[in-house]
Amino acid sequence: MRGIYIAEKDKLIYTYDPEDGNIITDFINNKRNWFIVSSRCYQVLKQELSIGVQFIPIAINNGKDGSNTMGYIVNILNVLEGAINFEHSGYGVLKDGDKKVYAIWKYALNDSIIRNYDLFRLKEHSVAMFCSEKIK
Repeated sequence: MRGIYIAEKDKLIYTYDPEDGNIITDFINNKRNWFIVSSRCYQVLKQELSIGVQFIPIAINNGKDGSNTMGYIVNILNVLEGAINFEHSGYGVLKDGDKKVYAIWKYALNDSIIRNYDLFRLKEHSVAMFCSEKIK
C-alpha cells in the first residue's frame, strides 16, 4: 500500500494465534507490515483524518477460538516528494541500475513540505510512515 487508492475487495480477514503471544491492541502488529488499527483507534483517526487516508475494513480472527473483531487497514494516500532534508538526515544510497535506493537511519524532514499533513509517507522512502504531533 503505497499511496494508491484500493477498490473495495471481498471481506478481508487477518488471523492471529493468541498462543504466539499475539494480542489485539489499538495498533495490530502483523507479518505483512500493514498499518492495521482497532475499531476504537479507527473512531479517533477518522475524526482527525478527513483526506489522504483510506480505511479498509478487515475482520480480525482469533485462530484459536474463532472469535472475530473488526479492524481497519489504514492506507496512507499522502506520499510527499522532497520532504526529506538530506543535509541533516543519516542515510546511504544503493544503486540499482538507474534507480537509487535510500537506506535511511535518521530522518530530518522539511517542515515547509510536511506542515499540512497529519499522516504521510515519503516518495523517496515509502516504507516509513510519519504522523503529526496532532495524531500522535
